[in-house]
Amino acid sequence: MKSLFPLLLIIFLAGCSLGENKEDITYKKFDTAELKEDLKILRGIITDMHAGAYSYNTAAQLDHIFDSINLSIGNPLTITEFYNKVNRIIESLRCIHSEAGFPDVFFDSINNRPVFFPTPVVDINDRLYVNSDIQKIPLGAEIMSINSISAKKIIDSLRTYYHTDGYSNEAKKAAIDEDFAYNFFLAFGGAKTYTVAYKKNSNSRVERKTFFGEKLKDIDENIYDTRFFYFANDVDYDLEINDDYNAATITIRTFSFNTYNAQQAFNNFLKNSFRLIKQSGIKNLIIDCRNNSGGNYSATYSLLSYLVDKTLPESDSVFQRFEKLSFTQYIAAEDTGNIADEDTAYLSYNRLSNRLYKLIDLNIKRWEPQPEIFKGRLFVIINGHVISAAATFASVLKDNTKAYFVGEETGGACDAHNASVISFVLPNTKIKIDVPLRRYYQPVVNRLPGRGVIPDKAISLTREDLIGNLDQPISYIFDSIIVK
Repeated sequence: MKSLFPLLLIIFLAGCSLGENKEDITYKKFDTAELKEDLKILRGIITDMHAGAYSYNTAAQLDHIFDSINLSIGNPLTITEFYNKVNRIIESLRCIHSEAGFPDVFFDSINNRPVFFPTPVVDINDRLYVNSDIQKIPLGAEIMSINSISAKKIIDSLRTYYHTDGYSNEAKKAAIDEDFAYNFFLAFGGAKTYTVAYKKNSNSRVERKTFFGEKLKDIDENIYDTRFFYFANDVDYDLEINDDYNAATITIRTFSFNTYNAQQAFNNFLKNSFRLIKQSGIKNLIIDCRNNSGGNYSATYSLLSYLVDKTLPESDSVFQRFEKLSFTQYIAAEDTGNIADEDTAYLSYNRLSNRLYKLIDLNIKRWEPQPEIFKGRLFVIINGHVISAAATFASVLKDNTKAYFVGEETGGACDAHNASVISFVLPNTKIKIDVPLRRYYQPVVNRLPGRGVIPDKAISLTREDLIGNLDQPISYIFDSIIVK
């Protein structure tokens, strides 16, 4: 966990396309009274309803965090300065489903300003490397500093913007690998130019190149044209059969299917895939779920029912900390329709104490194994971007089968996570807060509280993999396990 003491955050917007405009939300200073009111409301929302408020903090620790932030607000602040304080509170919850976000008007303001760092980078073993082959700096070059800010300071600062479950830090690489330009802006401000100190390789001298800043909207639109190494997510799921290895690979990039037709299409894909695998006599199956950010339990257990030969409950247990929602006047407009359902949800729970309710076991759905269940050798590839329901999938599979896991520790916890998110909007700054209302415990025996699913064979991305666009986990499974 990074330090909770305030970072010095300076937003440098001189030379931006809009010029300084005191009415612009990025320049507006909020009065201390407004900021303290927002902080007080945030404190009530989290302590009243956040399912994991006290999973990794005692009441005294959480109070200390809020009190410290409150004392640090002694002068008017910009929305970005206040956001960074709020983000430190959210970070302390160690919950991947808790998030603070800016109002839309903030993005409308910054999107067209050519002040964002233009080059994709990647975090490899706590070092920054260039992840592009079309820029002035060679692919795989190590970045030593940007505008005289050391790579270490950049990594430490940006990782606080990506929250993870418990103590797994692998997922925090996403703050750099996927959203570097935006998060660098939040931490250190925008600039018209960026001077990068870098080394082409470990034996070369330090060189410097200067780039002009680019617009955030252009960076977001062209990210896959400029980024060299990434996990494709344009196809949600896929089956590939390799006859030479008597193996099949099922790639699952999401479990999020939010319509009936989408869920049915996924169910049909699984049914047809496992029928073909059985008919073909496939003995080796690889499930590649890297960069799967989760989704629906219904999709997760649809797949598990083809891999685990026993009845599975969707959860071991589920808890919430309130009977009825409070602070409802601050619920985001898109979530107000959920208030009635949330206020009656407690009827499905047993009251254990004044602040704790447990879902009645009969309300937990159970899944039976499918006839085409796979009974051969099973391999699973995971990384730090496997979170939420995808981490549940990995956890349940590891606990109930002899599957061999390769890759990195998941960002989602192996024992429990918070979900059922509802959003609140702070009245003065309009910062939006995502608050998970329930804590779901996985139906597993082998728990490592606060940690992700640990692979049997740890394989992380290397500079050589980056330059060669190599997939070492796949190669290891095929060449070092299946062949032998």
